[in-house]
Amino acid sequence: MASPALTHFLPRFGVAAAVAGVLGLTGCQTLNTQDTLPPTTGVQPLKGLAQNVSVRRNAMGMPLIESNTFHDALFSLGYVHASDRINQMVTLRLLAQGRLAEMSGASMLDADRYMRAVNLKKSAGELYKASSPRLKRFLKSMPGASTPTCSATATSCRQT
Repeated sequence: MASPALTHFLPRFGVAAAVAGVLGLTGCQTLNTQDTLPPTTGVQPLKGLAQNVSVRRNAMGMPLIESNTFHDALFSLGYVHASDRINQMVTLRLLAQGRLAEMSGASMLDADRYMRAVNLKKSAGELYKASSPRLKRFLKSMPGASTPTCSATATSCRQT
């Protein structure tokens, strides 16, 4: 049987630990003042566009891209995908490279070993070499947009 001092101490310790945990988690959220959401309105200058592109979103947030060139449409599509899904893209890239444990911890080491054995980079290189010139042009249109970087240029991507 536990001592009377211990039975008196444990309930108070549990309540104090719960309060400290809630306050700690609340503090984590309030200290994160950086805006992590991509801009959904206004004009966003993008390096890599030949002409202006319009990106509008419907009530559900789905983008409608209007462009005069196919390259600009693909580039904008890549930018919108990256803006909306950057966390997923980073996670899948690390998974494909066999480096997911860097982000998710030691529990992913078995998956990392497996993915390194699969060697997706080699397979992707072989598939790219065997692809048609037209498909290669399409694929080359999007890489600059898959990691959104903005700079002041004459072209812009208008989001409304």
